[in-house]
Amino acid sequence: MGILSFLFGKSGSRNVSPENLPWYGATSIYKFIENHLDKEGAKLTKIGEKLPDDEKFNKGKRLKFIAGCKDNVFWEAPLKTRNKNIKQVFSLVRQIVRKKELSGKISLYNLLIKDELSLFVDQVLELIVKNKTFSDPYLHDYAVWLAKGSPDRGPVKFGIALLGASGGEADVEIIKLLGKHDEFTLYSVVAMINILENPLNELWDLAKCVDGWGKINAVERMPKSDNPEIKDWLLRHGYNNNIMNEYLAYQCATNGDLKTALSQDNLDDELLNSAGDIIKALINGGPTKNIMDYEDGIYVIERYLKLIESKANTIEHFITIAVIRDFLSSYKNKEEKTKKLILEDGLRDNLLQITQGIINRPKWSEIVKSKFKTDNYAEFFDVNRVAKWLGLDMWDVYWERLNKKPFEDGRWYDIMTAVNSERIKVIVDYALKVLPLDKVATGPADEAGGGEEYKIHRCLDFILQNLGKYPSVGIFLVKAGLRSPVVRNRNLALRVLSEWGKKNWDAEVEDILKELLSIEPLEDVKKRIKQVLQNKPLK
Repeated sequence: MGILSFLFGKSGSRNVSPENLPWYGATSIYKFIENHLDKEGAKLTKIGEKLPDDEKFNKGKRLKFIAGCKDNVFWEAPLKTRNKNIKQVFSLVRQIVRKKELSGKISLYNLLIKDELSLFVDQVLELIVKNKTFSDPYLHDYAVWLAKGSPDRGPVKFGIALLGASGGEADVEIIKLLGKHDEFTLYSVVAMINILENPLNELWDLAKCVDGWGKINAVERMPKSDNPEIKDWLLRHGYNNNIMNEYLAYQCATNGDLKTALSQDNLDDELLNSAGDIIKALINGGPTKNIMDYEDGIYVIERYLKLIESKANTIEHFITIAVIRDFLSSYKNKEEKTKKLILEDGLRDNLLQITQGIINRPKWSEIVKSKFKTDNYAEFFDVNRVAKWLGLDMWDVYWERLNKKPFEDGRWYDIMTAVNSERIKVIVDYALKVLPLDKVATGPADEAGGGEEYKIHRCLDFILQNLGKYPSVGIFLVKAGLRSPVVRNRNLALRVLSEWGKKNWDAEVEDILKELLSIEPLEDVKKRIKQVLQNKPLK
């Protein structure tokens, strides 16, 4: 069947001109991903991360999700809305399969563009299987077209889901290619599990190609395996993702058999470092199982400390050891049914002695200081963390970094953590000198403040956070914040004024607040303005 015949169906639809179709003239996401893989065809290039429908999909939206996030965040629509979506989508699918007309395809496509599949896709697939709609060959052809031909993410996801219900092994390559973008990995993983009798190797292969939510979705659904190569990969690479290592640490520790790996005396540095990352993530805890659920937790901590004791020489080592120390110091044995961790006092004292002995080594200050000039954000974050653990005064470091890049908001956050009554005046004078406050004070609006266009507003944010401790210092910054379109700027400026009290305002502040009452677009902010004018403390 030709593509035009397939799209337009049997009859009655050729009066619709192609340019009026919702998918007309745009690049298919499948082709886009295919054209933006690296030389090995394994992972997306940086350019390939931004989908061709990004601008259209995010237009007018205050909240923009990173790839794959929306489908992993639990959100519930009213039951009536959910049932309506389920009924409508299934009805359209059945209409498309039976009548093969363009009108049904357009209606379904326009519904799918909203990308709200998490509200109905599982239930729709259940109805398709229950009613044996999946056995119609046309449904499979339609699913392939959605997956390979759609320029919009919602229809692509639905196409992958339909392939999981109506497809076979021949469709796995289509599904896997789409899954190499984190936005679609969840749907690809579920589809392959539905199609394949033993999907482990395909899931593993896909997990190596993604780094964010896609990797979390793939690794979470990998069944336990005795394959030593897979177990080794889980421990060295499987847990590591750019969302939170805590999501996968427990699964990789258990399915990768961290206990056995740490039982070796000749562990290589890569595996030892990965073990430290997993232990740290387990202790930090998060949205999934953590160290309290891990019955081998104390054993792996003990083995890690004995193996790292003679090798500890990096910032990462220090952080892991400090996290272990803090955990051991605060941990108390409790009789809880869900708690599998038992730590005897004698062993605790011994392990604490090891951690403190490593931390007390004088070399750490020099190691940290050697990294002060790094421009790598993640590396400096760790350096800064260790410097604070060691009690180092970071003012001079923060000041140098801020002067190099005064429009990087994180540097204002850092410098404001080191202020005192003398330093705050230096910071305020510098802010007035370098920050274009006229670009901030453009009038109140309902802006969240994300994106490059609001970077100055975010710099001001971090100054205002701590300004309330210093009465009358930085009044011009507060006035700019009051007139900012970013809601958080205005709220922080109001909090500063509240903390200062009216006696520390200048004559203009009250007039500004009264003026703002007439133009403030948000009722909750108006309420705070009135409270501040009445000299009432803000909660």
